[in-house]
Amino acid sequence: MALGNIPDDIRVPLVWIDIDNSMAMSGAPAQSRKILVIGQQVESASAEPLTLNRITGDSMADEYHGRGSMLAEMLKTLRKANSYTETYAMGLADIITGAAATASITVVGDALAAGTLALLINGVSVQVGVAQGDSAETVVQSVITAVTAKTATQVSAVVDGENAASAVLTVNWKGVTGNDCDVRLNYYSGEKTPSGISVTVTPFTGGAGTPDIQAVVAALGDDWYTDIVFPYNDTQSLNTIRDELLERWGPLKMMEAQLWTAFRGTHAQTGTFGSARNDWLISCIGTNISPEPVWLWAASYGGTAAYQLAIDPARPLQTLVLTGIKSPARAVSLGHAGA
Repeated sequence: MALGNIPDDIRVPLVWIDIDNSMAMSGAPAQSRKILVIGQQVESASAEPLTLNRITGDSMADEYHGRGSMLAEMLKTLRKANSYTETYAMGLADIITGAAATASITVVGDALAAGTLALLINGVSVQVGVAQGDSAETVVQSVITAVTAKTATQVSAVVDGENAASAVLTVNWKGVTGNDCDVRLNYYSGEKTPSGISVTVTPFTGGAGTPDIQAVVAALGDDWYTDIVFPYNDTQSLNTIRDELLERWGPLKMMEAQLWTAFRGTHAQTGTFGSARNDWLISCIGTNISPEPVWLWAASYGGTAAYQLAIDPARPLQTLVLTGIKSPARAVSLGHAGA
């Protein structure tokens, strides 16, 4: 028997070992995955818009794209689910012609007992201390102070100019995406409003405008990203990025990529949205009316998928847990009889 480096006519008794690695790579090599996260940044961002920056830590996300921005919070959410896959970010400047979505928190009455007002804004817990005897105006000031201290809420808070007992929440950027922000009261079991006061929360509305996704496509150049996390689900934005994905999958580029996004709505709204699209390169997860907005769902979804598919490209994804994402309230769950 002939071996690679051991002659077959040696007469000296011994154990001779030779390793032949000529067939070691007979199969297809594993694909290295690379994530791109796209989203809006704020004016305090240090990164130039439409530039690509590698992100290796949460502090870099805040520095490059601004604390409390859509993109910074997307990156931090993704890293909760997957801090291993190589990740890049592209920040978009705020929309010039558009409007930021707003919501309101209105308080009525005086507190009869001390307690805690338990708010949840974009999935971030905001605990507001209430002392016995606090007026509605005092409680609102406490709400504003507590919200301002939590930049991860991605909103600012000020007193309503027409009602001192109401706080106005404004999303940190312009665009229709802001309408998917969430604010709610007493999400967790056991939370209750302090006695003597009532609180009315109005949802986020009024956000208008979409970014120029064609500029995003141009800025991508010929860099290859296997997974793209995308926060926008309006028709124009999805169509523009879909056309780019199809070209990348074509024979002239051969830079395959999968896009991960999300849609917020009721069962009926989600069904209507899904029926209107048939994009085999875009995977959109329905969030129902979840505490976290769609861009955070997309980030956790894309990060989780990129990690798991690197292990097994054929692995089903429907049983995986989305780290950092809370479930909708039971009353509006898609599986609830009354939904």
